[in-house]
Amino acid sequence: ADERRRLDLLHLGEIDVRASLASSYTRLGDRARRSLRRLSLVDAPDFTTPVLAALLDAGAAEATPALDELVAASLVDVTGTDGAGQVRFTLHDLVRIYGRERVLTEEPEATRTEAIARVGRRWLATVESIAAHSAENAFVAVHGCVTQARPPADPVAWLQAERGCLIAMIEQAARLPDVTTAWRLTGCLYEFLGAHGHHDDWRRALAAVIPAVEEAGDAVGLAAMTEGLGYLDMSRDSYATALVHLERARTLFLDARAPAGAVNCEASAAACHRILGRLELAARCAARSVDLASAFAYPLGMAHAWFELGNVRRDEGRLDEAVGCLRHALDLADRHGFATGRGLILRGLGIVHRRAGNLDRAAAFLREAHDALTAAGNVIRAAYSIHELAEVRMRQGQLAEAESLLHDCLRTMTGHDERYGQALCLNALAQVRRLTGRPDRAAADLAEAVRLWQRLHLPQQRQRALRDLRELQRQPR
Repeated sequence: ADERRRLDLLHLGEIDVRASLASSYTRLGDRARRSLRRLSLVDAPDFTTPVLAALLDAGAAEATPALDELVAASLVDVTGTDGAGQVRFTLHDLVRIYGRERVLTEEPEATRTEAIARVGRRWLATVESIAAHSAENAFVAVHGCVTQARPPADPVAWLQAERGCLIAMIEQAARLPDVTTAWRLTGCLYEFLGAHGHHDDWRRALAAVIPAVEEAGDAVGLAAMTEGLGYLDMSRDSYATALVHLERARTLFLDARAPAGAVNCEASAAACHRILGRLELAARCAARSVDLASAFAYPLGMAHAWFELGNVRRDEGRLDEAVGCLRHALDLADRHGFATGRGLILRGLGIVHRRAGNLDRAAAFLREAHDALTAAGNVIRAAYSIHELAEVRMRQGQLAEAESLLHDCLRTMTGHDERYGQALCLNALAQVRRLTGRPDRAAADLAEAVRLWQRLHLPQQRQRALRDLRELQRQPR
């Protein structure tokens, strides 16, 4: 009603906007009028030809002439070509308002609802095809695919171009009677949103979908979205909060008889406990994850579980056991083509060898890890490998190379707002600067690291940085 009133009141000089739009609308052909009406239903900021094709339940060959007619009538604007090579279009707000008036008058509710649902399914088909193309998408590994489509030539470019539209569609799909498209679309995007730092979009999607799946009584959907909250908190370095969501998601998955989902929750909870310094709890979660994954023959979950158990054993100082766990995980990653997992496991092996004093072997593993993670497109995880390599170079006395590596790493971590990684880099830079006779710079690095550890609610790491800062301040200048 407010939108219609806005159109009623608006005049541009002598021009009645409603009358002008009505005149343009009546001059359109039937398909172009139907196209305008249905385009007005979609909340996305812009659109491409396949969106209109889905709205019309037709192919691109039928949608294109109608779109051309709307552009020629100045009812649709061409905004340009996106990074995936698609031409993008948009409706002016007033045209959208007029189109919604017409569609509410001329098409029944069931037709409108199905048109929106088709667009959601079209986007879901493409996003699922991208997720399924990776052997390591945990969401698809647990929940499978409900659609079949060919992935875009450049999946990341397509996802970046469509990101705003996808989030808007998730919000709209969450209001449909069937919420399956909304939660599956959200889950398939976890990996992309996390890897590229789109945390606000991730949170916005979950905020729309979680109440919808709760109201619909969709137990698996609720478990998957609660798990997503845990992963989002982990991406934001909020490990204590992440644990709350992961533990609830694990229970929901088990209650819904979807144990593979519980495997991922247990392994991720192990990582959170380990980072928080709770090694006994971390070991229990990791061991439960190994048992669950083995019982249900879930290869990705098994690799994840053995990796986390190896990390716990490393932090417990049980280095031989850590190598055994990580070798088991690496064998699974190699057998099943888990490229990112392979990079992470190699980094884990590099850290173990550094702690054991095998510095040349550690450096070789970390270089291989960096190359694997870079090839997999995971810039942040590759940067963590560089941080570990810098630690090795420090122990080898190669301080200039260590400092250069840490500067590169810190730049990446800062650019992606990866505060945990920033704090690690600052701790290491402080050591380099202390060893090279720059105590003031070292103190500044440690003070900033203390602040970051405080923000991250990681008291053990903060205490260690504070101890180093106090020792530095006590030294004669």
